[in-house]
Amino acid sequence: MQENGVVKGIKDGVATVEIIPWDECKTCGSCGAAQPRSIKVSADDFGDIRCGDPVTVNVAPPAMLKVYLLLYAVPLVVFVGLILTGYAVSGHPLWSFVGAILATICVYVLIGRYMRNKPEFLPQICPR
Repeated sequence: MQENGVVKGIKDGVATVEIIPWDECKTCGSCGAAQPRSIKVSADDFGDIRCGDPVTVNVAPPAMLKVYLLLYAVPLVVFVGLILTGYAVSGHPLWSFVGAILATICVYVLIGRYMRNKPEFLPQICPR
């Protein structure tokens, strides 16, 4: 994924970048991406980048695929698997649902801890 933007501020190792919508988004606008949006990008060193500079924010495609799998597929498989297993073991749908919800929350916490310090998941900011 590659997005173009402008640096609006840098403070304490976090840059705020206003993402510029694609030209195609301006004509459609169905998903709300036609409006500029701000994201925060963390880095140890931004190099020569200053406020007002045009930049490109990159996330490698393999990293995006891993993110999608970790945030959507894994919790869904855990949730559905535990609903079915819990119902088969307990025979009560409420207990299987509650157990699956609690396990899914735990899975999201573990995924968050796993992804937090992995540089491969962080976006890279480069001058244009």
